[in-house]
Amino acid sequence: MIRNVSLNAGEEAEKVKNGSKNIILDHFWLKMLAILLSIIIWLIVMNVEDYTVTKQIKGIPVEQLNGDVIEELDKVYDVTEGETVDIVIKGRRTLVDTLTVDDFVATADLSQMSITNTVQIVVTPKNRSVADEISITYVNNTMVLSIEDKITEQLPVTVVTTGDVAEGYALGSCSATPNIVTLEGPRSVVEKVTEVHAVVDVSNQYESFETEVEPLCYDIYGESISNKKVTLDTDMVKVSVPIYSTKEIPINIQPSGTVMDGYVITNINYHPQTIRVAGDEKSLGRLSELKINDIVVSRITESMEVNVQVSDYLPDGIYLADTNQQIAVSITVEKLEEREFSPTAGDIRLLNQNNDYQYEIVFPEGYSFRLKGLHEDLDGISLDDLAPSLDCAELGLGSHQLLLILTESDAYSIINDMEIEVIVSKKPEDETEETFAEGDSQEEPSSE
Repeated sequence: MIRNVSLNAGEEAEKVKNGSKNIILDHFWLKMLAILLSIIIWLIVMNVEDYTVTKQIKGIPVEQLNGDVIEELDKVYDVTEGETVDIVIKGRRTLVDTLTVDDFVATADLSQMSITNTVQIVVTPKNRSVADEISITYVNNTMVLSIEDKITEQLPVTVVTTGDVAEGYALGSCSATPNIVTLEGPRSVVEKVTEVHAVVDVSNQYESFETEVEPLCYDIYGESISNKKVTLDTDMVKVSVPIYSTKEIPINIQPSGTVMDGYVITNINYHPQTIRVAGDEKSLGRLSELKINDIVVSRITESMEVNVQVSDYLPDGIYLADTNQQIAVSITVEKLEEREFSPTAGDIRLLNQNNDYQYEIVFPEGYSFRLKGLHEDLDGISLDDLAPSLDCAELGLGSHQLLLILTESDAYSIINDMEIEVIVSKKPEDETEETFAEGDSQEEPSSE
């Protein structure tokens, strides 16, 4: 019984094995055909989806090759057209869609420049495998050059500061090292450069300092000129920036010489009357005023005006810290006038008289005295203002010559001194003595 069961189980296993082989081998060629058709259909579908497309790529930078060929002829070139190039690529969509400017290299071999100063631009993919799968056409593959003579020129370096130093301090005279630079480049560009600036920011600075800055080129209109077109013999210049303490001092103007006789300086006016200077503490301590004493007025008869350059009068180590570069000076000159006076005896006071004497004033013939001064000063003067007098002290009897005494003033000068004769005589007996005599003759009271 057990044996029969084992035989039946083996037969069943054999049948299953044979059945599996039949399933695989039955209709084998039909199955292979189905697989082949599936592959073909997949290829067709993929080919339909990955169709051929075109794409424009703009602004590929063009690398210039063999530019030294031009420079060896003492020429310089500038690209006037074709610094970048635009292309149109054609290929499979899945590839073309992934390509950008960075996937291409554009070159222009300047050694192949034509007589019209043009060079062909060549664009190639960076990945060589891509080159076999796309085609490239150019929108414009010509680089146009401008060829000029190369020249050199030397210009001084001007230090230009921006901002303001700290309050109470002033900027000194800045200097650059080197102070002259050599420019090299195309004639049309180099000849436009009129100034080379070293620009330094001094905002809120209160101590001297040094710094390095790039020199910049400018034209006559103050417009910047790119250093890419002009080569300088130095990339950086060292700038020394001195910063000083400041001090305000008065201005003292004293003209030199004397105006023409008969004229006088009536006013000296100038602006400003003070200036702010800068320097080290020791130099500032020695300076109390700005003295200007070389404005010549010798023998002039008219008013004059002159502008004085402040910097010409500053001592060594002192710098102008003010915006006023000049002092405007006005010197007023006026002509002097004369006025004649003829006093009478009643106008003259006799000083220090002796009560026992009497005095008689005798004027010389044609007597007068004259004053010299400005019209406005002389016009209002009277004899009372002059207070003419004679000093009779210690005069004895007889005739004496005395100088007339007048009140002095800065408003005028006395041209001529005059002597006046004074005759001194004994006074006659006066009424007082007579009265005294009458009193002596009165009767004395009776003793009775």
